[in-house]
This record gives sequence, C-alpha cells and structure tokens, in this order.
Amino acid sequence: MMKMLVVEDEKILREGICKVGNWEKYDINIIGAAENGHAAWQQIQKERPDIILTDVVMPVMDGIELTRAVHEQYPDIRVILLSGHEEFEYVKRAMEYRACDYLLKPARMEKLLEVVLRIKEEILTERKKRADEEILKKKLEKSIPILRGHFMNQLLNGHERDEKKIRQQLDFLGVTIDTEHIAVMIGELDYKSEEEDMFRISQLQLRELCEEIIGNEYQCIVFDDLKNRIVIVLNYPQNISMKDIVTYLQGKAERIQREMKELREETVSFGIGRMIKSILYLPKAYREAENALNFRFFMGSMSTIYIGDIAKEEHVESTFFVRNEELLLCIKVGDGIGTDKELRKYFEDLKNHVSKGQDFIIETIKMFLSYLLILLKGDDLGIEGSFFAELEELISDMGKRKKFSTLQDLEEKVSKVLLGIADKINNNRILRNEGIIEKAEKYVKQNMSGDISLITVADAVFVSPNYLSFLFKEHGENFKDYVVRIKMERATELMKTEKYNLNQIAQELGYKDGRYFSKVYKKYQEENS
Repeated sequence: MMKMLVVEDEKILREGICKVGNWEKYDINIIGAAENGHAAWQQIQKERPDIILTDVVMPVMDGIELTRAVHEQYPDIRVILLSGHEEFEYVKRAMEYRACDYLLKPARMEKLLEVVLRIKEEILTERKKRADEEILKKKLEKSIPILRGHFMNQLLNGHERDEKKIRQQLDFLGVTIDTEHIAVMIGELDYKSEEEDMFRISQLQLRELCEEIIGNEYQCIVFDDLKNRIVIVLNYPQNISMKDIVTYLQGKAERIQREMKELREETVSFGIGRMIKSILYLPKAYREAENALNFRFFMGSMSTIYIGDIAKEEHVESTFFVRNEELLLCIKVGDGIGTDKELRKYFEDLKNHVSKGQDFIIETIKMFLSYLLILLKGDDLGIEGSFFAELEELISDMGKRKKFSTLQDLEEKVSKVLLGIADKINNNRILRNEGIIEKAEKYVKQNMSGDISLITVADAVFVSPNYLSFLFKEHGENFKDYVVRIKMERATELMKTEKYNLNQIAQELGYKDGRYFSKVYKKYQEENS
C-alpha cells in the first residue's frame, strides 16, 4: 500500500482531504496529517511516506522549505503542491526542488485523486524498473565470471584480433588489465582425483590461492582454461625486466605449491611463457607456458618451468638429437616411409657419440621421446590418451635407466614404437579427411538452392577453402566439378517427375536464370554422354 502524508495549515481542508478521499479504496494509506512543514518533517523522518501532499504557504516551515529538505535527504519521495493563484511564484521555486506536480486551491477531489493516482502509478513503474534492473544486475554478476573466462579463452586461442574491441570487452567484463607488459603462467594439479567433486574443490582452492597470492601485488586475471588448468594473465610494471618478473612468478608459484600441499595435500606444477608487449600475442605466450608446463613429464611434480630455460644445450648436436625437426615432422604427419628413413639417419648420427657412454645415449633418446610426446599431446590430432601408452611405457623404462643389451636393440624398440605411431596418425588423418569430405558433400546436397561456394562450404565444415579444395582433388574430383555434377544429377531427377518447369528447376538448384541453367545442363549432358 502506498503511504501519503497530508500537510495543510487549514484544519478543515486538512481533515477533508484525509476523510473524503476514500483513499484505501485506491491502496493509499494516509499515514498522518501535519499543520506545518516542521511537524511534517518529523513524521517524514519516522514514517518515510511515498507521497507528500503539501500546502505552499504555512507557518513555522512552509512548503518550499519542506520540498527542499525532502529533495535533499529523500529524493525518492514525491511532493505534490497545493497553492493559490497568487502563490504561483512560490510554486515555481518549489518545482526547482523537484516537486512533481501542483494543484490550485480550491482543488476538486476528483482532480486531486487523479493527480495522486498518476503519481502512484509513476512510483510503481519506477519501482518495478528498479527491481528488474536489480534482478538483471544480480544475474549479470553471477554470469560475469563465466563470461570473463569464456572471453579470455577466446583470446588465448586467437579468436579475437581487434585490439580496440578487446579493450572494450575487458572494460565491460570488469577486467583491469593493460594490453601491454603481460606475463602468462599456467598452473595444474599434478594428479587429478578420480572423484569429480574432490577435483573441483582442489581446483577452486588453487584458483583462490593464485588470486590471493599473485593478485594482491600486481593487476592480474585468474581463470580456468578449456583443459581444466588455472591461467594467470599478469600485468607487470614497465620498469621490471623479464628476468625479474620470471623470478617473481617462480617465487609466487613456490608459495602456492607449499600452501596447496599444506591445505589439500595436493601438488601443483607451473609453466611460464615469455613476456609479451601486446595482448594480441597472448596466444603465443599461452602456448609457451603450456609447452613449459608439459616438460613436467620428465622434470617431476611440483615443478615451475620457464620456457626460456628449456633445452639450453651447450652443443649443437644435443639440440639436434632432442629436436630433430625432420624426424619430428615425419612422425607428426604420419609419413611412415619418411619416419623410417629419418630414424635410421638419427641412430647413425648417434653412433658417432658412443664414446660419451651408454647413459648419455639413453638419456638423449629419452629426451627426444619426451619432447615428441609433449608435441603430440599438444597437437589437435583427435587421438585418445591410450594412443601413446606404448611410447609412455618406453620413456618410463628409459627413465628408470633400464639397460638395453645393445644399441641395436634400443633402435629396434624405438623404431617399432615410432613407426606404429606414424602409421596410426596416418590412418587417423585419412579417416578425418574422409569425414570432412562426407560433411561437405552432405552440406552441398542440403543447400543446392543457396550459396554453396567453396568458401561457404569450407566455413560450414570448419576448414580452410584451400584445404577443402585439396581434399576434393585428392578424392578424385575438384570441388567445382562435384557441385555441377550433383546439381545436374538432381536436375535430371526433377525433370523425370514432370512436376517442375525449367525455371522452377533452375531456382531449386540455385540458378536465377532458367536460360543459363539450360545451357549448363546441355553442356553437362554433351560432356557426359
């Protein structure tokens, strides 16, 4: 019920307004009646009415001063003025204090009721608007962390390249982070609990620790990536060197590791990428941090690895043996013949270093296999984890310093595993490519009346136009010829039904001109007769 206070120094008028109006019928409660502004002000402070109906000229404290006081302290209260013709200048002053309306004395009850009810509806409308805004605000507050994580993952994966739009979106999401002088660190639990709830609790604890320990000194944002790892994107001052910020992050990581061990008996490892000077390079820093984290495989749990510290071999040949690009590429693309050839060459080169001892040879191969495993797991090959079980077992055996009787025995074992992986990757690639072709063909058949250009179809199956064109040619027919053939075969079917005229068939197949379609169809028939 709406509360209203009546302020009028004339007793008869004051009582008349209160009694004659039948206010309760309209859900309006007269909470009191005052003879001047001073008495009214005391009631206002106690009762907080929604509407005040007040005379202008009154003793002690007039309607002007009352309106001013209400406006200053209770701006949501609506004031309606009662005044005579000669008091209009007073009314003008009161309107400056946001009085919402006025009535000339003597006011008819019908007119007074009309104004009050209008003000009541305005108040109710405003309250509903505020309530809706509050509900929307609460919903937005709940969704902001989700939206923030989603947008940051888009940035990590290079889906947004417009720096102006990035800045605007960060501002909207309440992310206080400059787009220059950025460091990226990824944290991950070393062992994921088989119980999903336990994992989520540990994950939440890790994220809170990262926010508390790192975020209290520099501006940063902490969120989950798509692989259930904690990502820290940190702003650091321009005057801090790369070396110093790496040292800072390593120190913070050590503290987080220590506290996670104490709180949850969980171990955590971190990977740190190189510093970047534009948010557009965020995907690069993220990949570097990810690659650094992956080296935990052979560096052990509770590691903090900076990408710049990886593989700092003193000799060129060491880098070659760990990062043999030709051999790595052959395996990644599933080239079995190339893999076999490069493996033979790889072991021949290794034989030139047998003087360094058996341990050196085994450790070198172990490093290469570990590096290969990291690369394969980091690539989107569509391969299950069990795919690498044999390779992981081999690395584990070598990590335990398992001795092989001869270098030839070791070569045979490594070759068997890697050739098997190359063969599986090749088969997987063929199946994946066949799947792309099938999806593209299905799209063409379902959209013959619309745009089925190479670009449109490539977008629909999530590959580049050049790659889709290559797959069709590899399949035995270029894309354009395939589209024409499918359309002409469909045209032949429609003609047999005798339900469509030439123009209708042309439109059905995406040709706007029936004559042009006829020409294309005739040419196709001549070439394939």
